[in-house]
Amino acid sequence: MEKFNPQIPVRYGLIAFAFILTLGLMMYVFYQSVITNFAMLGTIFVFAFALVLFLAIWSGISYRRENGGVISFGHAFLAVFIVFVFNAVANPTAQLLINKVIDTQYAEKASSLLKEKMSDYFDNHNVPEEKAKEAMKDMGPEKFDPPLMKQMKTLAYTLAFFAVISAIVAAFIKRGSGDLIASGIQPEPIKTI
Repeated sequence: MEKFNPQIPVRYGLIAFAFILTLGLMMYVFYQSVITNFAMLGTIFVFAFALVLFLAIWSGISYRRENGGVISFGHAFLAVFIVFVFNAVANPTAQLLINKVIDTQYAEKASSLLKEKMSDYFDNHNVPEEKAKEAMKDMGPEKFDPPLMKQMKTLAYTLAFFAVISAIVAAFIKRGSGDLIASGIQPEPIKTI
């Protein structure tokens, strides 16, 4: 069996990393508009996930095509999962870059803006004060600048989620392909009774 060549997935992974990092920095620049508009925030997350999923699938398809249309499940999984790993690492990288280098007051400003928006929403919809306080108790600066251990835990959960998606995508990419990567050895003829 041929050795896995990470060149194609790393290329698509770097594209995903650059996209997510750029998106994170743009969301920081326009945070006053993004944080206060939950529909736009949801749309951005769905669009980002769709693009990264497309890049991961395309990485697996390109890897299969580069190997003559033959791919093993393990190679298909790695070709997809590597793109997701780059994506998963980009988000905490953007958070650390924003909070530790660009603007150390960002978490404070963003959390106060979010609390203000949520309190206005609760006032307009006559939500009881107890429920409003309960809903806003986790909206402190830690939401925008979580401790390193929480970021690592989130990264681990994200990678586990992406591993499941990678396995599903790899099963589709491998479908119709031989079980083994071509090794240059002629296969033996099939013996029949």
